[in-house]
Amino acid sequence: MHRLAAIVSASLLVFPVAVSAQGGFEEDLVRLDRTIEMAGDFYSNHEAKTSTLKSLLDNRDLKPADAFDLYSQLFDAEFTYRFDNAKEAVDQKAAAAAALKDKSKVSEANVNRAMLFGIAGMYLEATQAFAQIDTTCLSEQQLIDYYNFRQRFLYDFREYTRNDEERNSLPGKVRYYRRKIIEGTSPDNPLHQLMVVRDLMDEGELGKADSLCTGFLAGLDPYSHEFAEMAYYEATVCRELGRQEDMMSWFARSAVGDIRSATRDNGSLQSLAVELLNAGRDIERAFRYTQFSLNDALFFNARLRPWQIAQSLPAIENAYSAIRAAQERKARRLNIALLALAVFLLAAVTILLFTYMRQKRIQKQVREVNSRLQAAMSDLSQANAAKEEYLGLFLTMCSSYIEKLKKFMTLSQIDAELKSFYKTFDNAFLQLYPDFVEKFNALLLPEARVELKKDELLNTELRIFALIKLGITQSSHIATLLRYSVNTIYNYRAQIKNSAIEGKDSFEDRVKAI
Repeated sequence: MHRLAAIVSASLLVFPVAVSAQGGFEEDLVRLDRTIEMAGDFYSNHEAKTSTLKSLLDNRDLKPADAFDLYSQLFDAEFTYRFDNAKEAVDQKAAAAAALKDKSKVSEANVNRAMLFGIAGMYLEATQAFAQIDTTCLSEQQLIDYYNFRQRFLYDFREYTRNDEERNSLPGKVRYYRRKIIEGTSPDNPLHQLMVVRDLMDEGELGKADSLCTGFLAGLDPYSHEFAEMAYYEATVCRELGRQEDMMSWFARSAVGDIRSATRDNGSLQSLAVELLNAGRDIERAFRYTQFSLNDALFFNARLRPWQIAQSLPAIENAYSAIRAAQERKARRLNIALLALAVFLLAAVTILLFTYMRQKRIQKQVREVNSRLQAAMSDLSQANAAKEEYLGLFLTMCSSYIEKLKKFMTLSQIDAELKSFYKTFDNAFLQLYPDFVEKFNALLLPEARVELKKDELLNTELRIFALIKLGITQSSHIATLLRYSVNTIYNYRAQIKNSAIEGKDSFEDRVKAI
C-alpha cells in the first residue's frame, strides 16, 4: 500500500488534474453521433491497414522470424476488431514461433491466445492456453503482457464463478498482478496508469482515482484505444460519485475513442445507452446506441459481449413501460382537449353535410347527362355513314364535360366517371367494330399481341388505336381524351408499331382499314 501511495503521489506531480466533462455532456453526445455516422470510414481505414499486412504475409519466401513479427502486428490490429481474424493471426504466430523453436516466442503466442480467449468469455480455452505458458522464458515486456492477461482474466472470471471460496480469493490475486505491472512499467506508460487507477477504485479511493484519471486522460490521444479504456473507468468513477452528467460525458468520449480506433469489442457505448435508459433521457438515442453496439459485438463474433448487451434488455423493457405510461397520461390530456373541440367539429360536420348534398346533386346531373350521352351513342351507332365523325365528336364532348366537372367533384368521383366514360366508349366502339381486337392482333407479332383481362373490353393500347381508327391521329388530342400525357401516348404508339408484322411505317394505315 505504501508503494502504491508513493506511485500515486509521483504521478500526480507528473500529470495535472483535468476538469472532467467540460462543455456539458450534450456536446459529447452530438460528437458521438457524428462519429457513429462516420464509423464506416474508420473501419475501412483499419481494414486497409490489415490488408497491407496480409499482402506482406502472402510472400512465399517470407522467413519465419519475419512472419512472426508480421503476425504479431496483425494480431495487435485484430485483437479488438474481430475475434476470428485475431485467432487466425495468433495461430499463425504460434506456428511461426514453433518453426523458430523459440520458447520465448511460443510463450508469447500463448499469452496472446489466452488474452484473446479471456476477453471473448471463453474461460476454459483461456485456462488451457494459460497452462501452456512457460513464464521462465518470457522477456520483461512479455511478462507485463502475461500479468495483464492474468489480472484481467481473474477480474472478469470473478463475475461468473459460482464457487464462493474461489470468488473471495480472486481480488487478492488481481491486486498481486496489478502491482507487478505497476512495478515493471514506467509512470508514463498507459497500462501503468490504468492499473494505478483500477487499484484505487478497488480500494474505494474514488476521489484520488478521479483526480488521477482525469490527469492521465489529459496526456492521451482522445482518439486512441488507451484513451477510450481510461475514459471508461473515469465514467465508472463518476457513476460511483453520483456525477451522472460527467459519467455520460466520459462514456461518450470513450465510445468515440473506441470507434475512431476501430475497437469493436467495447463496452462504453452500451453502458451509455443503459444509463440514458435508466435516466429516461433521450430513449430514441439510447436505442440507436444499443443497436450500433450490438452490431459491433456480432461483428467481433465472440460470445461474451452479445450476452452482456442482452443483460440490458430488461432496462429497455422498463424504458418502454415508462414511455407507455407517459403516452397514456398524454392520451388522457388529449381526450380532454378533444371535448373542447367538439363544437368546432359539429360545425365542420354541418359544412361536410352541405357539401355532400351538393355533390349528390352533381352526381345526379352527371348520371342524367351520361344517360343522354349513351342514348346519343346509340343513335350514332345506327348512323353508319357518319359513325366515325360523330363518335369522335362524342368523345370530345365527354372529355370536355368531365374536365368542367373537376372543380365540383372529388378525385374518386372523377375516376368513377372516367371509368364509366371508358366503358361507354368501349361498348359503342365494339358495337361498330365487333372484330376489331382480333383483326388488330393479327397485325402484330404473336408475342406482342394484346391480351385483355377478365371483364375488360378494351385496354389503353386498344383505345389509342381505336381512336386512330376513328380518324383521331394527333397524340395531343388522344392524350386529352384518355387523360394521359402526350409523351405516354407517343410511347404506347411507338411500342405497338415496333411489334408490327409488316413494318411500323404503314401500321396505322392498316389499322384504319380494319
